[in-house]
Amino acid sequence: MKADTTNQSALSSLLEDIVKKLASSMKLINDEHQALEKRHKDIIDRQDALAYKHGGEHAKPSDIICLNVRGTELFARRDTLTVVKGSRLEALFSGRWENQLLRDESGRVFMDVDPAMFKKILEYLYTVKISEDLPPLPEVADDDTEAFDIYMDFFKLRT
Repeated sequence: MKADTTNQSALSSLLEDIVKKLASSMKLINDEHQALEKRHKDIIDRQDALAYKHGGEHAKPSDIICLNVRGTELFARRDTLTVVKGSRLEALFSGRWENQLLRDESGRVFMDVDPAMFKKILEYLYTVKISEDLPPLPEVADDDTEAFDIYMDFFKLRT
């Protein structure tokens, strides 16, 4: 009987130690979570301040963006251009730089890129927006593959 009491006491002590370690780990995780939430809020606040400073405080995902791509007029919704998070297009058209974008005499955003390639990029972005999974890249002619890859890398559209 004394052995049972000793075993129970040892198990009870071991369980107490585990509970203390778990509580300590949970506190560390909670503290880190709160710190990450604060960082996230700070980043959102900075983004909002940039949007306000550069005229994009009224930017909406449903905005139609008029583009002049080397003389070719194209249109795309803001949420299409910004669908790939972390891309250059997402940064350019997020609204944070609205008054800083180069525009032509008609107010269209000027893009100094190959129009045929940019149409393929828009095609890809439309597909990303409506797909549940990451879609394949659009087909391009063999002699355009290298240029298309350069544009995909330049705009940071590979995920």
